[in-house]
Amino acid sequence: KSAKNAFNPLKARALSKLVELEQASMEWCENLLSDFVRWMALRGFSERSRESYPQNLNLFFRFLTSEKLIEDEHLDIAALDQQVIASYQAYLFEYVSPKTGRKLKADSQLTILCSLITFCRFLKNTHRLATDPSKTLRLPRQTQSLPAALLTPHEVRRLLALPKTNTVQGFRDRTILEVF
Repeated sequence: KSAKNAFNPLKARALSKLVELEQASMEWCENLLSDFVRWMALRGFSERSRESYPQNLNLFFRFLTSEKLIEDEHLDIAALDQQVIASYQAYLFEYVSPKTGRKLKADSQLTILCSLITFCRFLKNTHRLATDPSKTLRLPRQTQSLPAALLTPHEVRRLLALPKTNTVQGFRDRTILEVF
């Protein structure tokens, strides 16, 4: 074997320790998320919300890990402040989904941030945080889309021709159709 591929006990031990830390960190996060789901159930959140909110928080936990706020199976909860939440929102804005290769749409960001707001409320209500850092978070606007089925010009003309304009009610109906 070449020297590059030779077994290195120090590397193996370091890798083993890293895997142990990652598993312990995951266990710690799972415990916190279990508490969160129970808290949501007690407050009457739907089953769908109780399933999706923890999934939405996975990206937040990855962000916290990259920002060194989760280390050695411990979340530095005291460091969760408005600046961290604002940084996370900026991170979401620039985040590229590995599934699609595109940035998240505003609606997806909104869904993830709503989960985070609920999680921050949970941390405050369970006395893990003194204040709610998500209070000042400004959410992206939900996109407004047109209905999928629009009338064709021919259908619009037929619709406008329906009211009998020789009566007061028919004239009123035609005016309403034209204005709206």
